[in-house]
Amino acid sequence: PPASPSGTVALNVGSPTYSPAVGAGATRCFLLEAPQDADTLLTGFALDSSPVHAVKQAALYALDGAEQAAAARKLDAEDAEPGWTCYGGSRVAGSRPLASWSWGVPEQRMPASSGLPLRSKAPLVLLLRYNVTRSGFSGRPVTAKLSLATQGSARSARLLPLRAEGFDLKREQRQTEITSELVISEPLELHGLMPHMHT
Repeated sequence: PPASPSGTVALNVGSPTYSPAVGAGATRCFLLEAPQDADTLLTGFALDSSPVHAVKQAALYALDGAEQAAAARKLDAEDAEPGWTCYGGSRVAGSRPLASWSWGVPEQRMPASSGLPLRSKAPLVLLLRYNVTRSGFSGRPVTAKLSLATQGSARSARLLPLRAEGFDLKREQRQTEITSELVISEPLELHGLMPHMHT
């Protein structure tokens, strides 16, 4: 990733080693203990994997309360392998989305000197979607290194989820339409949209 802008602090977190597989084994969530010792703002997100390109998508979630952290630890403990199965989300109720990354964009940056709150000592959940054809169908182990850029003086921002329910694209149908609305009751400045879709 490019060098961090002036005034930022880089935090590096490694995911457990995991051997992805076709199907449900191609997506996995991992509990990461809090890398930050004080409240700060997340301004950038990058990910490297070994083997290279063995991870094609990632999402990061914050666990702001003790209940969320306990729920994540329970999911982790109940699964025999590192992390736990997940698809399209962390499976932890109340987890707060922080960032979304795809391999086509080496580093994701928050716009206009803004950042998303990272609370002191609060653990994180890292969702990884693996590229099984790159890691090999024989269960080759994959590790990922997560780099976070933080800045205490950035403008505090937030992500507002908007889900389009009932999306249906039938076989051989070229396109479909769906509408969803979110009513905002306060002034805000919209920096961008982060669409995310599966199947």
